[in-house]
Amino acid sequence: MRFESGRAFESPALSALFAAACFAAMGACIRGLSPATSGLSGVFARSLTGLIIALAMHAARRSPPRVVNRRVMALRVVSGSIALCSYFCALRVIDLGSATLLLYTCPLWVTLLARLVLLHGDPIMRAAL
Repeated sequence: MRFESGRAFESPALSALFAAACFAAMGACIRGLSPATSGLSGVFARSLTGLIIALAMHAARRSPPRVVNRRVMALRVVSGSIALCSYFCALRVIDLGSATLLLYTCPLWVTLLARLVLLHGDPIMRAAL
């Protein structure tokens, strides 16, 4: 891994493979711990790990973390928390393969729902679609 020019990896394909491996490992770990722990403790552990990694990346780049639009960031925090809670609770009920399959359908749902959501938003965005 190199932290030059704001890029974490030399290749986007390597970044995607690394992210997929991390998501698979996270799912397997939570699935293995699920009888002994609650879904919320898994959400906390995953969020804390993500925070530590993000701060380490900012420290390596020597750039402080900053929020440009607080309202959008608050919306992202709320929606991300709901998504994480839903995923970790689903891991407790269904098998790991099905949960992973559902997780990787996110781009499909975003594509299908974005048009509906964006059409009710900004008139300029509506004209662009």
